[in-house]
Amino acid sequence: MKARPTGVIPPMTTPFRKDGEIDFKQVVPQVDWLIGAGSHGMAAGGSTGEGHTLDHEEYRDLVAATVEAAKGRAPVIAGIIVDSTRDAIRRGKLVRDMNVAALQVTPVHYLFSRTSRRWSITSAAWPMKPACRSSSTTWCRGLTSRRRC
Repeated sequence: MKARPTGVIPPMTTPFRKDGEIDFKQVVPQVDWLIGAGSHGMAAGGSTGEGHTLDHEEYRDLVAATVEAAKGRAPVIAGIIVDSTRDAIRRGKLVRDMNVAALQVTPVHYLFSRTSRRWSITSAAWPMKPACRSSSTTWCRGLTSRRRC
């Protein structure tokens, strides 16, 4: 589903088992519940989903499980929240061949200056323009233009 996401797109939590591993069996019921409740999509692997605590393989598998659970009924946005541009690019590359609608690249520790190059660098990892978040400190860079969100 590569359509531009619109509407209410809530962040998902990542379900964990008691041993600290991701409980992938609980992704399907959460996706079904979100869609049934009227959300227009979902964001997986971002800050609400503790994406910063997941290793790259866990992150990839979580986004894949979410896309599979959505079954094309609603767009999935892959959240990226990591401490380096290198890791942001790596995560973008891990999901670029999945059926995700967009990337949600959260600034490191929620701090982002207007001179940051993260958006343009991440665009190199994933061909779609990033969706903007509303924030007075966030600037989005597409492949060719810059605009305030």
